[in-house]
Amino acid sequence: MREWLLGFDARELWLDVGSQWDASRRGLYLLREDARKPLATDATVWPSLFGEGLPESERERLGLRDASRPEWTGPNAPLWDDLERMRSCLASLGAVRNQPHALCGYTESEAPGLRAQWSGHLNEHHLLGDLGRALEFRDASDERVPEHAPFFVFGLWLIETRMGTRSQGLS
Repeated sequence: MREWLLGFDARELWLDVGSQWDASRRGLYLLREDARKPLATDATVWPSLFGEGLPESERERLGLRDASRPEWTGPNAPLWDDLERMRSCLASLGAVRNQPHALCGYTESEAPGLRAQWSGHLNEHHLLGDLGRALEFRDASDERVPEHAPFFVFGLWLIETRMGTRSQGLS
């Protein structure tokens, strides 16, 4: 399996998980309901600092209410093709200084079986750490929700400015 870097995005790491992921939302969308903080490429799961998925109150607090992403961030929008250019844009917006909906849910009948099958493979961020399992889950999702297929497997890496890079898992 080959890996390709598709681009960069800046995601929040400070929002209160309880207010974003109440028991009802956890029950509908998570197979591992005790996930500490769900992360994903989907901005409705893990909001982007560039606005997508970010609550209006946070956009306001961060001074991003009227901010807009440049017309061109790279060939794979909304991702950025240049990490430093993205960081410069964030710094100019002030977001770096000020840091501190309906999708493919699980029905009541299918959730228990899927939780039993998959929850043990999900980490604290509700990500699969094993590529083989991620590919299995993708195939199962393609069959389960054909109207949203095809699904894809993405690797997520957290790039910290002082600590280097560490892998978070597969989405």
